[in-house]
Amino acid sequence: MITSDISLEKVVRLVSVLCVLAFSILLIVPFLYFINFTGNFSADQAIWGAFGDYLGGILNPIFALFAFIVLVVAILLQANELEAVRIDLASSSRAMNEQAASLKKNGFETTFFSMLNMHEELVGKIIYQDGSNQHNGRTAFEKYYADLKRKISLRIQTLQNADKSLLPERATITAINEVYDEFFVEYEAELGHYFRFLYQLVKFINDSDFSDSPLYTELVRAQLSTYELLLLFYNCISSPSKGKFKPLIEKQSLFRGLSVDKLVEKSHHHLYKSSAYTKT
Repeated sequence: MITSDISLEKVVRLVSVLCVLAFSILLIVPFLYFINFTGNFSADQAIWGAFGDYLGGILNPIFALFAFIVLVVAILLQANELEAVRIDLASSSRAMNEQAASLKKNGFETTFFSMLNMHEELVGKIIYQDGSNQHNGRTAFEKYYADLKRKISLRIQTLQNADKSLLPERATITAINEVYDEFFVEYEAELGHYFRFLYQLVKFINDSDFSDSPLYTELVRAQLSTYELLLLFYNCISSPSKGKFKPLIEKQSLFRGLSVDKLVEKSHHHLYKSSAYTKT
């Protein structure tokens, strides 16, 4: 690529200098001829032909050199202008790309925070009916989890008592799947929409161009109470959710800071990959 710092002002100045030199040479060359040969005008055609050859032989190469210099300078000036245009276009392109990226992020964040607000509204509408007592919001999740934990513990104990050779891990998985299936059938109307929406929220983050930023997952995690996380823990290792939600939780480290001592059994934390608890 041809580049130069030649400006239009410099070109004008150079052309002016060359014009002055050319005019000076036009005066000097004939003057030198006349003072060295004769000061009289001849009527001899041969002498005029020799004079013409003299002028052409000296002036043509000089003027050709001047013309070449001007041409090169003009090319360099044009190259400068094209480079300036290229830089302006590149700058405009970068600015447009940055603006597009900014608009895309703003659109993502608008949707994300709207979904986060909708999640909070869903939490407030969750109800757990305990006889004549009604528990709302996050208190309801504590009651749901206490019910689930009690049922899983009893089922594990029943399975192990019925088959002494049954491995503890196998008894745990079987108990969780059986109990949670029954639990979800019983409370699907109260909890189904909550888990489906939470899945869509986490999936929205994961599928976006900003999924590498932990900020959005952290905001979701910060909004989930301890008992929401614990209930989600068992929801996502049951048969319906295992293939979809569980991998997202492990990828997004949604259980970072989870109170594993509140699980049905503390050893259950091995049912998820370590990435669910710590960002790798």
